[in-house]
Amino acid sequence: MQAARKPYLVRRQSALMLKCSDTEPVLQTLRERLDPSAADGVSAHLNLLYPFTTNLSMEDDDALIDVLREFGRFHIDFTSTAWFGTDSVYLVPNEAAVLTNLVTRIREVFPEYPAFGAVPERAVPHVTIGKRAPLADLKAAEAEVLSKLPIRQVCTTVELWSGPPPGTGRWQRHRTYQLGT
Repeated sequence: MQAARKPYLVRRQSALMLKCSDTEPVLQTLRERLDPSAADGVSAHLNLLYPFTTNLSMEDDDALIDVLREFGRFHIDFTSTAWFGTDSVYLVPNEAAVLTNLVTRIREVFPEYPAFGAVPERAVPHVTIGKRAPLADLKAAEAEVLSKLPIRQVCTTVELWSGPPPGTGRWQRHRTYQLGT
């Protein structure tokens, strides 16, 4: 007999993230210095819904499992970088359409949560290299990353994370969802 599952109660803020572990060999050291979310314990990722729910019912969890299983695995390639103003540099996924389709499917279950992040003008699929760091450091990081592109990310999992406001403390992974079967 299987133990009864309990709802996921997430404290503070939460995010549904696409894990981007294939970018870590290039980004990890840079992100540790230049991205506050790395200092918060969050590995390289692409926000799908942020902020996300802080109280995920079992029914919603099951619906999310079904959506992600049906969507299946895919890959994205990173071949370029871009900037939000002069304070944030990021990797641009070539296959933004597949990410938009994934978010659209998830938002059919959770329509009240914003796609790709809380700041509307930055609500584009991206993996942060660095932000809110000295411009010279961000430019040097960008040059280093550009010299190591392309990066192919095989997308197999989506994760539910939560923590205090970014840059103020550690985040915790609560759940890993498989894409496909």
